[in-house]
Amino acid sequence: MQPVITLKEARQITGGRTPLIPLEYEQACNALQACLTIDDAKYWNDKADALAVWAKIYHDDKASRMAKQLKLRAFRKLGELAGELQKSTMRFERKVTKKGKEIHRCGGKTPGPYKLLTEDYGLSHHHANAARKICKIPNDEFEQIVNKQNPPSPTHVSQERRAGSDSWKLITTNFGTTPTAFRTWCRKNDPIKLAKDLTKDEAKKIKEVVIEITEWLDKFEAHLPK
Repeated sequence: MQPVITLKEARQITGGRTPLIPLEYEQACNALQACLTIDDAKYWNDKADALAVWAKIYHDDKASRMAKQLKLRAFRKLGELAGELQKSTMRFERKVTKKGKEIHRCGGKTPGPYKLLTEDYGLSHHHANAARKICKIPNDEFEQIVNKQNPPSPTHVSQERRAGSDSWKLITTNFGTTPTAFRTWCRKNDPIKLAKDLTKDEAKKIKEVVIEITEWLDKFEAHLPK
């Protein structure tokens, strides 16, 4: 939840002036990308919250959009740094039996990046999950999310990744079990838009389905009475 600040506090954030948003946003992104510690990334996440509150007070849509973009980038950096600083690996224990035989057994996993974010740096479970999911999104797909007219919140992106894109939900919705019902569905939906909105993982899955359907239709058509 964003902290509520007064108009006076909002002016203090920007030194009493309208911020040079494009320049400051680029500088913020560059500084965020150069972060080497989780504390540094958290600092820019907090800055994004401050900018969002400022934009709300001043009704600045451009600043509001950039605040959302900066927050997404901050969460991505948090997830990346946590993964680099504390990887989750299998832990093996060495044990010598009474007969002098040496055995090795799995002792579970070492604490991973999720624990680092929650227990060591105080992120909520939802925010830690979001940071780890966002950092795993392919770069081109992430940039599409960031550059939306109204960028979503990090937790919303995390939930969408779990449920799938809008195109995936539409494609996997029950549209009928007959060829004619499928034809009606096709007429209502733009194939180009649906294809472009899919993630890479979703596209890979649906391509297998499309190939199987196409092969079935080819055989079906080939054996229709002439």
